[in-house]
Amino acid sequence: MPSQPKCTTCNTRLSNGDNFCLQCGAPAVPATKKKRPLGNRYIIIGTVAIAGLLLFFLSRPLFFRMLSLGSTALLIGTVTIMVITFRKAKTVSAVSLTISMLVSAFCLMIYSRLINADVSNLSSIMALCSGLVIGVGWSLTSRLLLTPKGVKRRGGIGYLIVWGGIFAMNQITSLVTGRPPRLAMVLLFMSSGLMIGHNLSLLMRSERLKARESSL
Repeated sequence: MPSQPKCTTCNTRLSNGDNFCLQCGAPAVPATKKKRPLGNRYIIIGTVAIAGLLLFFLSRPLFFRMLSLGSTALLIGTVTIMVITFRKAKTVSAVSLTISMLVSAFCLMIYSRLINADVSNLSSIMALCSGLVIGVGWSLTSRLLLTPKGVKRRGGIGYLIVWGGIFAMNQITSLVTGRPPRLAMVLLFMSSGLMIGHNLSLLMRSERLKARESSL
């Protein structure tokens, strides 16, 4: 007797003839994805980084103007992608999450040197810890699924609500206060803590899920 097929995303059993998984909505027979060479991606990132450094040393006003435009475009793209794909199951990659935390810490270090703001150590630590706590809570709104292809996470409506609240608070605070350098640094510390707390919590939950499954 042939074995009953399972969803490759969430491992739910499927009935014969199902085109989509009733649990996560993934296609029963996912289309093969053509892998893009990583070298091209690294070349693009390296080119943008070098161009940014050259522009920073040649014309700082132009650099910050381009940085502002790029941040706005990235923000619009992030909002659009988040709203469209927040329910889609995504692979929990330890490498990607770790790189994201390292990049966040690196950006915090760079911006703290570029922005001339007199922020006390206590304010910085409180903002960072607040971000860590919110980030951990935010990660708990994601459901983790152990699949044959690894651990996947899927956000629910709570995930989107928390993300929207954080985004709205940041934007409203910036509009009301004009985002002075001191406030910009405090928000940056909080955002970095948020990213680190969210990713670190996902990593720990993922490892616990895999350890629990292997012990059964």
